[in-house]
Formats: sequence, C-alpha cells, structure tokens
Amino acid sequence: MRFLEVLRSGARRWAVVALLGVLAACSPSRGMKPGDTQVVAQWTTYNLTASTFTARIERATTEARIGWACGQLCFHDGGDLGRGAYNIYLYTADVPATVKLLIRLEQTRRLPRGLRIGIAKSKETYAPAYPSDLKAFALSYGRKPVP
Repeated sequence: MRFLEVLRSGARRWAVVALLGVLAACSPSRGMKPGDTQVVAQWTTYNLTASTFTARIERATTEARIGWACGQLCFHDGGDLGRGAYNIYLYTADVPATVKLLIRLEQTRRLPRGLRIGIAKSKETYAPAYPSDLKAFALSYGRKPVP
C-alpha cells in the first residue's frame, strides 16, 4: 500500500509540473525590455540544490509558478544550479512590485521556504533585498557557509 501512495503522490507531482508548464507556455510573456533590471530569486536549501529526482521536480514546479505569476510584470529568463545555490533570473522594469510578488508567493506557500532575493547593481554585484536580515547576496557560495 505504501508503494501505491508514493506512486500516486509522484503522479500528482508530474501532473502539476505538466499543467504549470503548459500554463506558463500559453501565458503571454512580456519578454525582456531595454532598461529592465535583473532580480534573482535564490534558494540555498538542500531540498532545492540536491541532484535528486524530487529536487528536480520541485525546481521545475518553482520555475513554472514564477513564470506564470510574472505575467506582464516581469520576464522569467530561466535558472541555474550550482556551487550551493539555485537561482531563478527575472527581468523587470518594476523591481519593488516584482520583489513583492516573490515574497507573496513564498508567504502563501506557492514557493519553497528559504527564498532570498538579490537585485543586480552591476554585472557581478547584487544588493540583498529579502529577507531583511540578509547582509550580502551572491549567485554562488561554494563550500563556505551562507551568511
């Protein structure tokens, strides 16, 4: 019986990933525009940075939810995984509204816990935006402990 519960749970996850992927693909994307600022949603938790099947499903679901939620506010330009962080890249003309959108998605449990947000100041410099006690933001952290 336990195997059937796991199978059902896995099938539901795949259905959700497929549905969110279709919705994201069908929703009109705003595209990247001149003057947009890069906003990075990041997780450093093991459940998203692991190279397991479950982590891949969670990453795909997370990207699909953010892509769908962006609508005309921001442009979801993909994500990457490596060196202790999972990053999703967004481009927007309205940085405060995009940050609020990401925070609201996390607070309503539509995104995994542990969200960190950085705003690009230059090509390789990011200002921490969320959570409020975040002192520094980088795209990767290697093996050093995350601040």
